[in-house]
Amino acid sequence: CSDHPPAVNNFKVTASSPRYNDTRTAFDLGECVSVNGVMTCTVNVDVDFYKLYNVTAQAIFSTSSGPVDAWPLPSVSTPAVTPQTIASLYNIPPNILQTNGSQMVGEFERQYYSPSDL
Repeated sequence: CSDHPPAVNNFKVTASSPRYNDTRTAFDLGECVSVNGVMTCTVNVDVDFYKLYNVTAQAIFSTSSGPVDAWPLPSVSTPAVTPQTIASLYNIPPNILQTNGSQMVGEFERQYYSPSDL
C-alpha cells in the first residue's frame, strides 16, 4: 500500500458481543495481497467460539483514520472441523472400514456446490 498514498499504517478490527459484554480489538497491518489489482488484507481477532460477534473494521493512516465499516450480519467463530473432530464427537474407533456408506455435501452461508469445483 505504501506506493499508493495515503498508505495504510494499521487496521483496527473490533469484534463485540453485546450479549456477553465482550469486546475484542486488534490493531494490525495484517497480511495483504493483491487480488486482480485490489489489495485484500486479513486481520485476525481472537474471540471465543460459538458467540455472536458484530465486526467492524477501520483503516488507520499516518495522518487520519478511514470510516468505520461494519459487517452487515453477526459472525460466529467455530473451531475447525476435521475428520478427527467428527470421529471424536461420534466415538468412531480408528481404522474402521465402511463398505456400504453414502456421502453428502453440506452447503452453508450462501456457499454452494458446483460440479465445476470438482
